[in-house]
Amino acid sequence: MLLTERTATRVGYRRLNGDRSWIFGLNAGYDSRLLKSGDADTGVNVTNKRTVGFQQIALNAETVSNSWTLNGYGLIPLGRRRRVTPTKKARVFIGP
Repeated sequence: MLLTERTATRVGYRRLNGDRSWIFGLNAGYDSRLLKSGDADTGVNVTNKRTVGFQQIALNAETVSNSWTLNGYGLIPLGRRRRVTPTKKARVFIGP
C-alpha cells in the first residue's frame, strides 16, 4: 500500500428540491496520514520511535433550508487496533 504524507478525498451529491427551499446532500471520503512518533516538547523522551499510517472513511449527510441546517458526520477508522497505553484501557487504530 502506498501512503503519502497525507491525503483527503471527498465525493458528494447535492439536490435542490422543486420549490428551491431545501437542499439535501450526501458525501463520503477517505483520509490518510503518516504519524511519526518522537520526543515531545514537554521533555519526555520517547523510545522505540515509529512511523505508522492512519486511515479513515468520512461520511456526511445534510439537509439545509433558509431557517435551519441538519448535518450528520461520522468517521470510521480503518486498520488494526492495538493497545498502546500502560493501563490497557485505551485503544488506538493503526494502519495495515
